[in-house]
Amino acid sequence: METKIQNQIIDFFSFLEDFYSTSKSCLKSCQNHGISINKIIIRCTNIKQAQLKYSPLEEFEGLQNKLLSSLHSIINVEVEKIQHELSIIEELFEKLCHKNRVLQESCRSVDFNESSSLITGTPWQPPLKQILQFASESITFGSQKTNFKMDLLGSILNSMQKPPSASEAQKNAMRKQKEAYERKQKEEKVMFNKFRQSVENKISQFIKDGTKPYLQFEPMHQIYRSIIRDVAETAGVQVFSFGQEGVDRYSVVYLKDKGPSEDELTVRRSGGIWNEEKAVEMAKIREMNKQSEQQDLEGRSKKRKSNDELSGTFYKQKYAHLIGEEAALDAAHKTNVNKSYGEVPSENKKDLRSIEQTMADIRAKKMRKTESDRPSSSHEDI
Repeated sequence: METKIQNQIIDFFSFLEDFYSTSKSCLKSCQNHGISINKIIIRCTNIKQAQLKYSPLEEFEGLQNKLLSSLHSIINVEVEKIQHELSIIEELFEKLCHKNRVLQESCRSVDFNESSSLITGTPWQPPLKQILQFASESITFGSQKTNFKMDLLGSILNSMQKPPSASEAQKNAMRKQKEAYERKQKEEKVMFNKFRQSVENKISQFIKDGTKPYLQFEPMHQIYRSIIRDVAETAGVQVFSFGQEGVDRYSVVYLKDKGPSEDELTVRRSGGIWNEEKAVEMAKIREMNKQSEQQDLEGRSKKRKSNDELSGTFYKQKYAHLIGEEAALDAAHKTNVNKSYGEVPSENKKDLRSIEQTMADIRAKKMRKTESDRPSSSHEDI
């Protein structure tokens, strides 16, 4: 019995420590949310008291109501966070109360007149009566704190002002503004569709013609250029954009197999105008550059060749006493085989035997040598 009560005491006070640390953290979070709510309430008051008449903001109808509604939504979010933190504390407090009830019920059948260590206490643990009294006081204190928290939350909610409702005139103005916006969107959609149809017709005619090198559009906004690019990609042709964005950027369409040349890209990207005269001018410049490069290459080649010849001549002159005046191909001679070695003709020195005959002669020579060595070896054995 005492062991069971001792375990319940340990369980209760261990959970009490967890309850204290968790509650402290949750209350700190609630405090931060309360500070945020207080600041937002002050902003709501300032917005409500602001006078927009004869100010640049007067033309924005219902601005104060929209701002107040937005701030009230933020307050609701903060309140929900506080409620979540308080729900955590309440859940832990209910568990703590349950553990206290279990402990109190277990101690009802205990005789407090006994002299056991659990009842009288030890140097490390107070008497059982003090433990039970402290547990009950902890529950009472926790209950008071919970009620205080709920009262605090209620006061915060009551201090909040409801978002003001829009008047009939404001509702009509907002409705007109919405209708004007939707009407503008429809007009833009119709305009974009007409422009797309026009671009499709131009590109289709350009492809059918096949004689024009390119199809150039006027400078226009990025939205219209994106429509041109979309139509061009669908039609299977190339499209390039040139110029400065927001100033004079335009689009040019080319056939799939007849793209722009490097000269044309260079001129257009530099902000120039491309035409036949410019093409002839760029061709002349390119030809002149090519000739200049060729001349430079030939000059470097001649210079390198003269340096090689000079270095070779200097080498021959410097080492003439060692290699002579003639060298390389000039000093080469054809080598011939000697016709005789002394008085023996060279033909007699040639081995005219076949490979088979040569191998047979070698084997016969080895056999003769082996037979000549046998008598001497047998004599030594005797």
